[in-house]
Amino acid sequence: MLLHDDDDYDGDSPEASDPALWHYERPRRSWLKIGLWAGLGALLLSAAIWFAVSQPKNGVRIAPSTSITPPPPKIDELDQRLQALTPEQAVIANAEIQQSLEPVEPAKAFIIPFTEAMMFSRNSAIDCMTAAVFYEAATESDQGQRAVAQVVLNRVRHPAYPKSVCEVVFQGSERKTGCQFSFTCDGSLARKPSAAAWDRARRVAEFSLTGVIEPSVGTATHYHTIWILPYWAPSLDKITTVGAHIFYRWKGFWGKRAAFVGTYAGETSDPALGVLPTDVVGGAADGLLLGATPLSPGGTLIGPNAQAAPPLIQDTGRSSLNSAGSAAAIKADEERQRPAADDASGVLVGSEGAGPSTQ
Repeated sequence: MLLHDDDDYDGDSPEASDPALWHYERPRRSWLKIGLWAGLGALLLSAAIWFAVSQPKNGVRIAPSTSITPPPPKIDELDQRLQALTPEQAVIANAEIQQSLEPVEPAKAFIIPFTEAMMFSRNSAIDCMTAAVFYEAATESDQGQRAVAQVVLNRVRHPAYPKSVCEVVFQGSERKTGCQFSFTCDGSLARKPSAAAWDRARRVAEFSLTGVIEPSVGTATHYHTIWILPYWAPSLDKITTVGAHIFYRWKGFWGKRAAFVGTYAGETSDPALGVLPTDVVGGAADGLLLGATPLSPGGTLIGPNAQAAPPLIQDTGRSSLNSAGSAAAIKADEERQRPAADDASGVLVGSEGAGPSTQ
């Protein structure tokens, strides 16, 4: 019995008289239909997958991944002006800025080798770092001073900033306003530090260049005191508050640890030699053991040389120096000459109409 449609039957055709010829057409049409249905199914499956992936997760739409790295941020585009607030109002406003919920990634260790070839760079970097730590955070705890040093080193590694410690610290110092670290252009350098306070800052500077990190501020590249509020603050990620300083990192990729890939280029000059008293540059801390490492805020040793020797500096605040006389000298220095960055009045020393320190 032939399996064919009666409407298509033609008794006189060759296909009708020869069943073998008649069976060639139907399989060919069946495979075509199968192919069409399979293609349609694949198209529908692709559309369903795209729809599922593009839906918001927990109320947040996931942007498609990309391997294209955005250009580095331009630091001059940040609005350096201060909001017109009293110190008391600024403290309240700063507290209302939400802290980032993303984890704080510890910065990479930064080491300048103690070698003859690197001796000039090392000594110059120590001078400039000491100046930053003293003039920005002389009255802060050991942790607060290490946090300032960490910001300097983070900037050296970040593509948006110069590649030496001195260039980072004195960036923009030729201007009356707009320098990156305000003590370099606001008149603070006219104040002569006490030997004890300078030596304390220098010890922190030495440690910071031996691979010791301050984990609490992570990849922070900016900070300001709690008594002021720059307009740029909400445009960055607020990380934490250490003492009188609030620390920030760039938003997105440029605030991540992976972005800090800059290579240290070495020091070509020592600006501190030209602006600081000669009796404090190259101070007593030069003999510091490089193997020694300070304690972290939690009391644990950090850094590549953490097990090399007992810590010389412990995080016990302003009385961390070994002698009571040194601690008393620091206290007297604080009462006599508070750094502009930590001045609760919010007024810079030696400047006209400028605001307190912001980085």
